[in-house]
Amino acid sequence: MESKFKQAAEETKDLSPIKKLEWAQIQRREGNHLYIQKQYAEAIDVYLTCLVVKPNLGESTEIQFYHEVFFSVMSNLALCTLQLGHYKKTETFASMALDEKDKLDHELKPIEGVQQ
Repeated sequence: MESKFKQAAEETKDLSPIKKLEWAQIQRREGNHLYIQKQYAEAIDVYLTCLVVKPNLGESTEIQFYHEVFFSVMSNLALCTLQLGHYKKTETFASMALDEKDKLDHELKPIEGVQQ
């Protein structure tokens, strides 16, 4: 699996933030296709590669990444591990999604007294 991460990182390193987001969306759709075919372990591998681009997106694209890729990928990872009977991993993926959602909501919370 580590080699898949390295390969994905190498493949995306020179892409613009928008192209990285598009790449992650393509990977997510591929994972969805595998999930529908009940190839849960393979879907997990593909979903995890989507997350390789997360640290390198830049601020504006990162918010879009969370909404369009990250939360659905984490939910799908939880569903795959649930299907495979890996309940602790299911809990971990679901918790990670909720933790990131809370953090993002906190960071985007408007400052009191400031009109939007």
